[in-house]
Amino acid sequence: MNTLTLGGLAIAVGEVVDDAIIDVENIFRRLRENARLGQPALGRRGGAIPLRWKCAAPVVYADIHRGARVLCRFFFMTGLQGRLFAPLGYAYVLAILASLAVALTVTPALALLLLPRARWGPRSRPLLRRLQGVYEWLLRRINREGPLVLTLTALLVIAAGWALWGFGGEFLAGAA
Repeated sequence: MNTLTLGGLAIAVGEVVDDAIIDVENIFRRLRENARLGQPALGRRGGAIPLRWKCAAPVVYADIHRGARVLCRFFFMTGLQGRLFAPLGYAYVLAILASLAVALTVTPALALLLLPRARWGPRSRPLLRRLQGVYEWLLRRINREGPLVLTLTALLVIAAGWALWGFGGEFLAGAA
């Protein structure tokens, strides 16, 4: 195990659970909005699955887009790189499809069972209030200093391009 392997595992877990996180956040937000409007009955039996379908299409399109990006990169590699990374591409696409299937079926069912017991009222924790205050202060400051932020961003992009220019052109050149 090295840093590259651990980073790859972290990214893979993030990709696989992404659909379920989006679903749960969407269902939770809509149930909280309905509770504020005085219609908390939507959160009881049968409420989570219709709320899930409100964001199903964007999640499906995002998964198709991610799978197509992987297909284009890994399956058109030739030589040693193609032999090394084609199985990884297959595994990635299958993991995304399995994640989508779970997000479309299991996640709404679990939300139906678990979320109706949650409290929908506003929760105000001291740490969260402080972090929101810092975030709002930082956002106001960035909005005031727009040209400076754009200049720093442009400089960072130029520095990244300069660093990229120094990388070698061959991938796994000495591995053959």
